[in-house]
Amino acid sequence: MKIRNLILSAAFLIAPFSMIAQGKKVKEATPTTETKSDNFVINGGFEDFNLKPLKSSAQLVELAIPWLSPNITSADLFATGVKGTKAGAPANDFGVQEPLSGAAYAGFCAYTKDTKKNRTYIQTKLKAKLTKDQLYCVKMNVSLADLSKYGVNNVGLFFSDRKIQNNNDNALTFKPQVLEKSNKVLQMSNGWETVCGTFIAKGSEEYLVIGGFGTEDQMKTAKIKKPAGITGMVMNGAYYYIDDIEVVPVDAKSQCFCGAAEEREDDVIYSRAEAKSLNMKPEQRIKASGVYFPFLSTTINSTFFEELDEIAAILKSDPAIKVELTGHSETNEMNEAKINPRYGNLAQRRAEAVRQYLMDKGISETRFTIASKDDSDPMNNVGTVIGRSQNRRVMFLKK
Repeated sequence: MKIRNLILSAAFLIAPFSMIAQGKKVKEATPTTETKSDNFVINGGFEDFNLKPLKSSAQLVELAIPWLSPNITSADLFATGVKGTKAGAPANDFGVQEPLSGAAYAGFCAYTKDTKKNRTYIQTKLKAKLTKDQLYCVKMNVSLADLSKYGVNNVGLFFSDRKIQNNNDNALTFKPQVLEKSNKVLQMSNGWETVCGTFIAKGSEEYLVIGGFGTEDQMKTAKIKKPAGITGMVMNGAYYYIDDIEVVPVDAKSQCFCGAAEEREDDVIYSRAEAKSLNMKPEQRIKASGVYFPFLSTTINSTFFEELDEIAAILKSDPAIKVELTGHSETNEMNEAKINPRYGNLAQRRAEAVRQYLMDKGISETRFTIASKDDSDPMNNVGTVIGRSQNRRVMFLKK
């Protein structure tokens, strides 16, 4: 929680970006080595650092191993127990923020309109090269510094197959594999905000770079009002504190918990808009039909009742017609089934649900055969929300 209106030493009053704060004594830093064995980020909470020399800005690379900078200028390290405003916590030259955990956090400039300032980034070599086709849960926690004039989007995590080492401080324009889900402007300053997502590794990723990506005209900005109780010069840019970074292998998306407020993008239901001409033969009308499902669901949405009623009418008009119902699922659902048996055989169960609907309309069970292809025959190989929704389906074929 933020600490406001604390009276600090006189040095705070004369320092640039200073603020008034009081009351709570800062705790001594007690650096500890990270022990979470499945985290591919070493020292992801910045707790393993050298406290005694920490006195100024741009000391992250120098004092918190194995953190690096892809550009010339290092990002910053802040810790409790540090005297002065350059590298202290919770109060420092950029604002007031308690560490999310432990005694330390880092900070970087994600965006600036000051020609005398540069963006900064943090980089690290991962514990090991990521595994090809493995799903990873990626998280970092950020907090917009109080004295930032702006908040921005495009603050994310980029996985690289090599160490990035530039002889300048130019903005990096790589496309991050992980951003906040909607890539919104990050503007929480009274607390920490989690940026979280999953991605499938190509198998060549060895380094992780974090910061604000893209040119200034590619970033969305929002002007920020300085919080009450904070004094000091507002910087003409967006500065973020960062803490507790994780890259952890998972078997399914549900194992990557990104917060209670997370929306389920995979609840999208695809609806194929395919014209059925009046002169189509019954087998053509049947083949042109399809029923699509929400993520991990076997429940038929009412959107498809009319289409199924049409098929029932065709079958009633010609008792000789038999139909094969083929159920499909998508890869994320198959992964979920590996860790939760309740999601097993979704493709089969979807086909059975469609058969039951038609049986309830008076069609004999003997007129149907059931087939299941799981995720082996995708309609769409693009891993977008819409692409995945096209693969959760039951298709029809006259026998």
